[in-house]
Amino acid sequence: MDNKGYVYTIITVTLSIMLLLFVSFYIETSKIKTDDVSSRIGTDELHYYVESTRKDTERAVEIFGRRAAIYVIDAAIYKSNHTDNVTVGINDSVSTIKTLILNGTFVQGGEVIDSPYMQNHTLEKWIQRLNNRTSDRFVSEIEVLDIEVVPHDPWRFAVIMWVDMDIRERNGNSLYSGSDVFYTMVSVAGLEDPLYPLKTQGRVTRYINPVTEPVYLESLKNGTYYNAANTKGGGIVFNVVVESGNGNAAAQRDNITSYNGTISETLFIVNMSGDELNDTSIRDRINQSAGVISYDDSDINLSVAYVSNISELALQTGDWAAINDGKVYRVYINDYIDQGAYFASNTSPCFFDRLEGNLDLSQKYVYLARIYFDVWIIGMESIKDRYVYCPGINQTILEMDCRCVYMNTAGCAEGSGVMQRGNYSSIDYLHLEHNESLKAGGKRIYGTPSWFRLDANHTTKYGLDGLDY
Repeated sequence: MDNKGYVYTIITVTLSIMLLLFVSFYIETSKIKTDDVSSRIGTDELHYYVESTRKDTERAVEIFGRRAAIYVIDAAIYKSNHTDNVTVGINDSVSTIKTLILNGTFVQGGEVIDSPYMQNHTLEKWIQRLNNRTSDRFVSEIEVLDIEVVPHDPWRFAVIMWVDMDIRERNGNSLYSGSDVFYTMVSVAGLEDPLYPLKTQGRVTRYINPVTEPVYLESLKNGTYYNAANTKGGGIVFNVVVESGNGNAAAQRDNITSYNGTISETLFIVNMSGDELNDTSIRDRINQSAGVISYDDSDINLSVAYVSNISELALQTGDWAAINDGKVYRVYINDYIDQGAYFASNTSPCFFDRLEGNLDLSQKYVYLARIYFDVWIIGMESIKDRYVYCPGINQTILEMDCRCVYMNTAGCAEGSGVMQRGNYSSIDYLHLEHNESLKAGGKRIYGTPSWFRLDANHTTKYGLDGLDY
């Protein structure tokens, strides 16, 4: 072979080697890129799986916690209804709820009971289901190290879980291993307040209805004239102007004459002069009322509290209002009574106290809320409605004077059915207190029903200072 043949052969071999090297490099590079993409996808999917497991667990525990709270309330009420001790409650309600969430058991009378209400709704069962899943591309090994139940605010408690998690792809490419803390908030809104049945042998029922931003009193307008000798009054509004079709004085007098409500608790809104109000057909009736508001521009000279020459007010028949030194106030606290509303409080028993039959806020629960969440207000309180059980009388009775619904019972004279209880405050935990020294603690409030009372602290809290008497 001549020299040219050698040269061509060498060139051909060299080019072939270079081509093979290039192809090999391309294949290897493509494989690395593919492995990188697959690994990244696997890691992302693992991340989403871990987060999904966390969120699903927190949602599940919210359900378990709510069910546990319902069961404990029922258990507390059941115990109260079947013993003579009306103060019986659940011992250590936090630990009881914690155990129910964890494994569905409940200790009663020294015996460990499996709650049928919690069947298949416990944290242990949930974790078993997570660890036993076979259809997923991931394998889970999850262990709950500990849980705590802690008050978070008046309307919620927190379930805090310390968890070890090992989750990996079945092919072994991706792995998550770590310790986590899960937080779940459980609402008690809408649940039965255990304190009422615990203190009334099950005869009174109330459900927790939170009001988060209450308005107790609204200042409306000032008038020009008012009774300097009797400056305060108030009650349920009867808007004579509206009810008489904005008619003349005769039409308004007819509406006042035909009014069949309790005059002493009624605040009349009229548009009448002093002479018209002094008509003999209505004068005595008006002077027995809870007060008068007149849109007329004259001084009206009545013996009851009044204000006149005031511009038209957005007060309708059935509203509650008060007058004080020529100013008109809308009293909203009555609306909350009708709603069975609950208010946040830093002195009232919290949900766990109520489960235990406590009428005071336990500092151990305040401490837990401060340590875990830096929260200071966890108590709740409600205003009692007209009917309540009176300690010592096994009947349902009217609130303030203990009028028994059923006559001829222990503590009630036949016919009159009256057993004076004193001026207990209408705040639930104070009214249910058996301490006789609290009898004189409540005062009447203008613009509220005759049975309603508030102690000095709650008069200030609800912004009603100056309207008590």
